[in-house]
Amino acid sequence: MAPVYQGPTLIDERKSMRLKLILLCLTLITLNSSCQNTNNSNGTNENTSSGNNPTSSDNAILFVTQVPIPGNTFSTIISNFANHVASAAQAPRGGDLWIRYADGSLRNLTAAAGFGTSGQQGDTAIAVREPSIHWDGNKALFSMVIGAPAEFEQKTFFWQIYEITGFGIDETVSISKVPNQPVDYNNVSPIYAPENDDIIFVSDKTHGGRHLYPQLDEYESTQTNTGLFRLSPTSGSLKRLTHAPSGDFTPIIDSFGRLVFNRWDHLQRDQQAEDPLFGTPSNFTDESNGATAGTAIETFPENRSLSENGFNRHTFNHFFLWEANPGDGSDLETLNHLGRQELHLSYTEPNLIGDDNLEDITVSFSRGLSANTIKFQGDGGTFHPKEHPNMPGRFYVAHMGEFELCGELISLDAVASTNPQDVTTNLVVDTSAGCWRHPLPLSNDSLLASHADGGLENGLFKNTFRLRFIVDGNPSDFVTTGINKQVAYYDPDTLIEYDGPLWELDPVEVAVRTRPQARTSVMATPEQEACITAFGNECDSLLQQLKDYLISNNLAIVVSRNVTRRDEADFQQPFNLNISGGVSSSTGQGTEYTISHLQLLQANLVRGYDLKTGRRPIAQNMDDSLNASTDGKITLGLDGSVAAFVPAGRALSWQLLAPDGTPVVRERYWVSFAPGEIRSCSNCHGINKQDHLGEPKPSNTPEALIDLFTEWKNSL
Repeated sequence: MAPVYQGPTLIDERKSMRLKLILLCLTLITLNSSCQNTNNSNGTNENTSSGNNPTSSDNAILFVTQVPIPGNTFSTIISNFANHVASAAQAPRGGDLWIRYADGSLRNLTAAAGFGTSGQQGDTAIAVREPSIHWDGNKALFSMVIGAPAEFEQKTFFWQIYEITGFGIDETVSISKVPNQPVDYNNVSPIYAPENDDIIFVSDKTHGGRHLYPQLDEYESTQTNTGLFRLSPTSGSLKRLTHAPSGDFTPIIDSFGRLVFNRWDHLQRDQQAEDPLFGTPSNFTDESNGATAGTAIETFPENRSLSENGFNRHTFNHFFLWEANPGDGSDLETLNHLGRQELHLSYTEPNLIGDDNLEDITVSFSRGLSANTIKFQGDGGTFHPKEHPNMPGRFYVAHMGEFELCGELISLDAVASTNPQDVTTNLVVDTSAGCWRHPLPLSNDSLLASHADGGLENGLFKNTFRLRFIVDGNPSDFVTTGINKQVAYYDPDTLIEYDGPLWELDPVEVAVRTRPQARTSVMATPEQEACITAFGNECDSLLQQLKDYLISNNLAIVVSRNVTRRDEADFQQPFNLNISGGVSSSTGQGTEYTISHLQLLQANLVRGYDLKTGRRPIAQNMDDSLNASTDGKITLGLDGSVAAFVPAGRALSWQLLAPDGTPVVRERYWVSFAPGEIRSCSNCHGINKQDHLGEPKPSNTPEALIDLFTEWKNSL
């Protein structure tokens, strides 16, 4: 007999609400109207009353239902990472796209358009996720996978993007697949671009050929998405916006025209090499299909588990909000430049042993340089960002651990112009009455989220995620009375049967929104002065010619004005830095360091395992041919500046080196750049208000950029 997952027992309130609904149906029948039980979700019920009808929502709400996952939820649709895979085990079939109208009635939209089924899940089975509303409020995007395997069938499925129209009351629902999207890849989290009807989405499309698929993350070497893409459905134009070694998630466009999303920052060495779960690890010679495997060597960043060569061991595990320009992915950085010094108390030991200037970040926080009072600890961070429609820059997020499915809700005030030291976070609702995910602030200032009271029962995950309003930091009315369904599916050889309430996830408000002007890059004054110095009165024309050259060769330029300067809040890496014969940012106290080069490294998909498909990115020296350098090393100018050609659309990191090649300061994040981008950072680590000398960010005209511009002009 097949195992049956019954789900949680219905609470008394739901029984009461079901009774009220039945009585209401009987009344409507008496009045020669029709009514169908919301809890008998067989694909035909539409426009049925929720029976609860809270007055906290003035607009309709789109959301999805999901068949609960029995047992282990790792690497499933509800996970915080590796949640994009479309197998029936990781995304059980039987859920639908629903709408709750302002009057409280419900409608199964996918069923109305002829998608999905109840009972045994087969070729017409579906799972759905992450709807998003068009700016005009009259259509929406979502991801859907169609089909479920038969018994013993090994079949690969992929999430694809669909568009829905006609979801108003009494309108005819129409659902169509978005053309020209990547096939045979998982495409999830779609949103509309601010400038037009291009679509921005997350995909697991890899660099290079299919032999590199899937990309594996930096933690568990588990299948991950590879970043954000932008598609023009009409022309078929597809561009990569970001390259994420461990994954980007849940993008939105905020009111300042920024592309805001959650990113898993996990820049560390391969732990599978220390405990080879997937067999023998090795580095391929390159990313080509014919590359050969060699020894598993890594040099960046520091050793993951042991202190060595004067460096503390280094592990890293943060989920932070990031921002970029939605047009091309340029100006990529953490939201408002918020990072570990402002938000996180873990994974931030000093990198060097024996430097008394350096300290653990828990000590640095006591200096009071950040207005933020909520400090994240351990694994995890922020998830499922949504901006308040009436409060620009106020983001609501779920705060939880990396393996947790829900947590507390916090708000984060990050207006685009706010200095990261002045950004504050506030607790919205704690976990004393259950836990939360997918917060949704509404245009009437109400707030709802997906709520659960958690735990395991008989080895099965018993959370019933229900959409629920929040009033004064406390759980309030449910958005629906609960939606039940009976399904059965193969996983892949075992028949799983479920009969009970579905999870309610991914809510979004159906409302007209003002299109923000998409943020774009503007060259700052010091870099503009470098252009004038190198190109003279041809600055504008030659600069455009240079950008065209970069785009055609899939390149970008990175430039920093003075890498010896570091933000005053960073006591985890050396800050008494100088260049022999050049500038110095030494405080005169403690150990001093002479630096001579910036070494650039790129995330190449060359780490493989003999018992696992796919490739993990590891840090490799950047291609020397781009700058005629050695091992990716770029010489620093006497003014502390540096400029270099770099590959676009490829995650990069870097480190500052002493003249003997010893690392001194190591970057902790991966950053990718857009084709044609000339990305300027004033210094490393970027200064928020002042550096350790009490000085603001450098504004010198970078000599290294003048030299790079001049060399390129002379090559024409």
